[in-house]
Amino acid sequence: MRLIQYINDRGDRGVAARLEAGSLQNVEGVKTVYDLALLAIAEGRPLAEITESKLSWDVGDIADMLAQKRILPPTDHPDPRAHWLTGTGFTHMVPSAQAARRNDPPSADELAAMPPAAQLVARGVLEGKPEPGTVGLQPEWFYKGDGRGLTVPEGPLACPAFGVDGSEEAEVVAHYIIDKTGTPHRIGFTLGNEFTDHAMDAENAYYLSHAKIRPCSFGPELLLGPLPSNIEGQTRIFRGDDVIFEAPFWCGEDNMTHSLENLEHHHFKYDLFRQPGDVHSHFLGTTTMSYQKGVRLQAGDIIELQSDVFGAPLRNNIVEGTMADVSVEAL
Repeated sequence: MRLIQYINDRGDRGVAARLEAGSLQNVEGVKTVYDLALLAIAEGRPLAEITESKLSWDVGDIADMLAQKRILPPTDHPDPRAHWLTGTGFTHMVPSAQAARRNDPPSADELAAMPPAAQLVARGVLEGKPEPGTVGLQPEWFYKGDGRGLTVPEGPLACPAFGVDGSEEAEVVAHYIIDKTGTPHRIGFTLGNEFTDHAMDAENAYYLSHAKIRPCSFGPELLLGPLPSNIEGQTRIFRGDDVIFEAPFWCGEDNMTHSLENLEHHHFKYDLFRQPGDVHSHFLGTTTMSYQKGVRLQAGDIIELQSDVFGAPLRNNIVEGTMADVSVEAL
């Protein structure tokens, strides 16, 4: 089952479930996935089960609703400042490369001689998937901002005027809500475009934190239940009528150097990230970026990420950013 959040003909919010047959049925009695998740926690029932008990009427065709800009991100928070946008990188390799690394692990001297990023990947293959209930290698981690940086499906992504570049990263995003006791609950998974200024990062690795504070987008559909172990998708970039970039991407634990459990532990081990009522959207890493192939996006380009696992494609267009007139006044 997959969920969407939408705007109805009267301008009101609603939640709908996309069933196996493809139909979109309204979820009665709730207007947000946030409220639906809180209800599932309060009743101690799985999210899919409580959703199924509330299905009512058909809301229409998702392609038409996307074209009409009536689809919202499938998770958000009533106060966007309480919606954490974070992620982790250097977490993906194709399975053959992981198998080769495990069968021929680097020596201590070889590991020490590797650049930091390569070392993190190599150690992740060896230490990122510990036995269940144990803790593995700490992954790389980054902060993207809060819910104010979230762009709707079919919405614009802007590289600010002070930026150098902006490029897509096709990723799976895991979504969580924190209950009143401080316990994280996993809501589900979406496709995500973790938009990043790779050119700024390339200038100096210490600029990565700056490069990550950019808008992002995810959805349009939220997958409930476990994450499939192997997910394949396609990235396409359109410039006018031309496809200027097309490449596959892979997600799921078969293609990851860390287990989901290990990534979750190293995020939520911080008290700061277990504040009751908060929502977290955590990007899990990527295998494919057009930037690595020499593509430089420009205003008007359209990025499309698609995987059958997640239903409808995630599409966003590139726009030119602006420069705020920032001044600081002393008190």
